[in-house]
Amino acid sequence: MIPQRMEEVVSALKALDEVRWIVFTTGKYPLMLEVLTRDYDDLSEFLMNRLNRIESITSTQVITVLKKLKSRFNFIR
Repeated sequence: MIPQRMEEVVSALKALDEVRWIVFTTGKYPLMLEVLTRDYDDLSEFLMNRLNRIESITSTQVITVLKKLKSRFNFIR
């Protein structure tokens, strides 16, 4: 992603129904998103025809969740 265009990219990502969450991160990838599709065909369609059309996105890496081992979103105090 072109760093100077992050706000534009995030705005475009927020408009996509398949995108469930977006986080700003440190390290190699400045953004991570969770995308929910019905199947691999829909995922392929999303990647090729929606995500890759956002001009300022220069690369992507897809990680497929095979199985959730724990899911908890309570904040620790």
